[in-house]
Order: sequence, then C-alpha cells, then structure tokens
Amino acid sequence: MQYDIVRHGNEQEPVIIIDDFSSHFEQLKEASLSANFAPALAGYPGIRSPLNPSYLGERGELLSEITRNIYGFTKGINCESCDYSIVTAKPHDLVSGQCIPHYDSADNDVLAMMHYMLGAQSGGTAFYRHKATGFEAITPERQSHYKAILKSERESLGEAHKSYIYGDNKQFEMIGEVEAKPNRLILYRGRILHSGCIAKDANLSPDPAIGRITINGFLVDK
Repeated sequence: MQYDIVRHGNEQEPVIIIDDFSSHFEQLKEASLSANFAPALAGYPGIRSPLNPSYLGERGELLSEITRNIYGFTKGINCESCDYSIVTAKPHDLVSGQCIPHYDSADNDVLAMMHYMLGAQSGGTAFYRHKATGFEAITPERQSHYKAILKSERESLGEAHKSYIYGDNKQFEMIGEVEAKPNRLILYRGRILHSGCIAKDANLSPDPAIGRITINGFLVDK
C-alpha cells in the first residue's frame, strides 16, 4: 500500500495519511451500530466504545515500516487503546480544555491514530501553533513552560469561548489540516497540538449511524 507524508508549520512534524486502509471497512462500520458506547474519559467531548485493535494486523507490515522509518520505533508496535469515538458534546457544555487545541502525550514514541468513518463533511483534523510560544509540539522540555503560559493567558484573556476551535484565534494559529475521507487512517505524534474540525452546524448525534464517528487509538514503541 502507498501512503503520503505531509508536514505542517515550522517544526515539520510528519503526519502519515493512508487511504483505503482496511479491506473490512464496511464490517467495521456495521459493527459500530451494535457497539456499547459510554461517556469518554480523558477530555474527549463525546462517547466511546472499545474496539479490538486486531483489525490493524492486516496492515501490520506497513505500520511497522512507517513507525520504524518515519518515527524511529525500535522495539515494535503496541496499540494501547482503540475505540469507536463519537463527538456529542454541545458547544455550551464544553470545558475550557476542549475549546483549544490539545496534545495527547509529550512522549516522542506515542503516535495518535485516527481512522475516519465518514467524509469531509464530518470534519477532519487540524494542527496548530501556539502564538505566544511558537510551539507546535509539546515535548517534555516544553511542558512546564507551555502550561504556565496557558495559565497566564487564561488569567489575562479569560476562559476560552465555548465552541470547538477551527481556525485561528488570539492564542492559536491553524497551520494545517487533514480532510476526513471514508477509510482514511492518519498517524501523528501525540505531542502535536491538534483538534478535530467540528463545524458550528456539525451533527452531534450519539447515534453511530449518523453521528461523527471515528476510530481512535494510540500506538507506542514497546
């Protein structure tokens, strides 16, 4: 299979795009209809249902090549979590951390995986630069300073407006975007500042048949 590498901003972190990832895509969609969803943890604005990551094994050779050659994995790949995820939170119910770009882990060897079930209208993934620091990725060396600046900005600017971020604001600049496409899977280091592209008129239904459903997971070097 072929894959594309795109790089955004000044720090040029690699984002991998693999189209037509799974030959069992229709079965994955069908299985989501009977999945048991529950409120998500860790700040995700919606509901999730665990999914067996064994379906990734079909592309194990490709994923091994990518993680080894692009991201420097040396031990192998371990999928730490894999879930169907549906964005359901209404903008007025968001907490402040859900209204700005986030990072998943400062660890260099944690890759975020996003497998889109729907097309461009559902919203892809956008990547950001924090204006005050210029940071596009939050490494262990940057974490303390970044958190301190965010706290200072909350005190001076007030809490973020209750809405999903998509585009520039006073604190962040959007530096790139990957469009959603059915059966497109993307990988990127979890340390990159990013956010889902949730439109103001987005369908926030909890129904997996019509809601904004994706498969999310994390791959680590273990």
